[in-house]
Amino acid sequence: MRARPVLLLLLLCSATAIILAFSATGCGSAAPGASGAEGLTPPDGVAQVTRDRITIDEKTGERYVKDEALLYLDPSMTQAELNAALAEVDGRVVGGVPEVGLFQIRMNGVVSRAGLDRKIAQLTDRGVSLAVPNTVVPEPTTDFVEPEVSARRVTDDSLLNWGSTGTTRHWQHLQSNAVDAWDSVTGSTSVKLAVADFNWPLDHPDLLDNLTAKTSFDDDYSGGWHGIHVSGIVAGQGNNAQGITGVCWDADLRYYDIAVASGGGSYSAIIAAFVSAAEAGCRAVNFSGGHPGGTSVQNLMRPVVQHCGSLGCVVVTSAGNNTVDAATDSWKGLGSDPTVTNLLVVGSLSPTSWNVDHWEYELSGFSNYGASVNIVAPGSPILSTAESGGAPAYITTGGTSMSSPYVAGAVGLVASVSPGLNAQQLRDTIVNSASETLTGPDGVDMPVLDVDAAIGLAPDTGLPIAVLSADQTNHAAAPATVVFDPRASGPGEGDTVTGWTLDFGDGSAPATGAGLPAATVSHDYTTAGVFQAKLSVTNTSGKTDAQSLIISVGVGDLPVIID
Repeated sequence: MRARPVLLLLLLCSATAIILAFSATGCGSAAPGASGAEGLTPPDGVAQVTRDRITIDEKTGERYVKDEALLYLDPSMTQAELNAALAEVDGRVVGGVPEVGLFQIRMNGVVSRAGLDRKIAQLTDRGVSLAVPNTVVPEPTTDFVEPEVSARRVTDDSLLNWGSTGTTRHWQHLQSNAVDAWDSVTGSTSVKLAVADFNWPLDHPDLLDNLTAKTSFDDDYSGGWHGIHVSGIVAGQGNNAQGITGVCWDADLRYYDIAVASGGGSYSAIIAAFVSAAEAGCRAVNFSGGHPGGTSVQNLMRPVVQHCGSLGCVVVTSAGNNTVDAATDSWKGLGSDPTVTNLLVVGSLSPTSWNVDHWEYELSGFSNYGASVNIVAPGSPILSTAESGGAPAYITTGGTSMSSPYVAGAVGLVASVSPGLNAQQLRDTIVNSASETLTGPDGVDMPVLDVDAAIGLAPDTGLPIAVLSADQTNHAAAPATVVFDPRASGPGEGDTVTGWTLDFGDGSAPATGAGLPAATVSHDYTTAGVFQAKLSVTNTSGKTDAQSLIISVGVGDLPVIID
């Protein structure tokens, strides 16, 4: 099918606005964290950063809190030594996150970036192991040209029932095999997932049944659509006859708002949101944002991400939209850090064409890449929940900001079928189940998300794996003979297959067999039409997996429906 160009507004949401204001909100109570300092515990909550305290470095254009630093202390530092260091820079502790040992310091007498840097250097000289400015970044936007090609529709959600319009409104669910995964699991309300983002202006009807809690770190931002769009990708309610379908239809979704009216967010609040989500029991927290930074930013975030992992939480984040090595985009270089085992840095895929029964795809033209990218997933164009003119809406846009929550939703599905997995096991299941890779501009291969394969690979799920292919799926006229091949199906870990059924979708008797399918199956379609063949495989645990395949006979390239 021939692609047609269309101009889509794609927000550079991944290298995007994340760093500004917050009220003093607690992150829970715990023993002192990563700093290991002797009895030195920061306050349980970050301090608010108001708009008037944000300034710009005239040399670099970087926005930052004009008089603040974020600190980790040397493990041997005493209270007296900390007091002396603070006195030297005329500073005081105004907030922090005790779970990771982070101190938020505010200093008097700072009138320039050079002055702030001098005081930070003084703190480092006094035994502070890490001190960095509380950086602020704006939310940039840009336009990309993306193709629109023919699509199919999924579930009964109204905006996905547009298969005849030649749009890509749900291509992501087909490309990632989420449709096949949904035959086994659509999520669980006992699985908690989190989104840390910068706005939430209204409650959206396609999210209300899954959204259970909202925590705000600001008090003056009316918001926009970005956070709602991301949340819909993670856990928009499926099969509710309206709007769109998220990856994880059923979930306990928690939202952490980290923005203020000036359009950014501070690292102090990002850290607080991550820790709050992990302490609440969330199996994944998605953060679609970042900005260029070096080793100091990675050192700031490493203890935070590791702490989330110790609590069973996978941190999922966008790789960035700058078409560069992701390791240069803020702390995303931690994706290749062997000491960080619960992080998924996500690159973006875009569709190129519909090829009989699957989507062809490529790395999105804006996506970052490289060894720090743990997985690539559909990111553009993506239709999801939004706000427009003060009312609930749906917007099609793209970026690694969209591919990241797609993977967070997949983590939710895996956790639903295998709730006993720890954070590293969840992450490894997503990465190791990928059957395809995509080579980036630097020659590095990146795994491609396969949601259904992740469900099948998850330890202790007891799920078999149904795999169905055919010699040809599009026939010009009836009668047509189709040779189906179910032989790649598997039993799942620690099990054996007891039987299988292949329904041809035309009303005829299905083919059945005991054990694993051992041969191809030939079937004659005698009338024209669009038929959904479906292979079901059952194992000794009584668990069943299924995969569907669309067969078109004598009808050309008509859209097809997957129920």
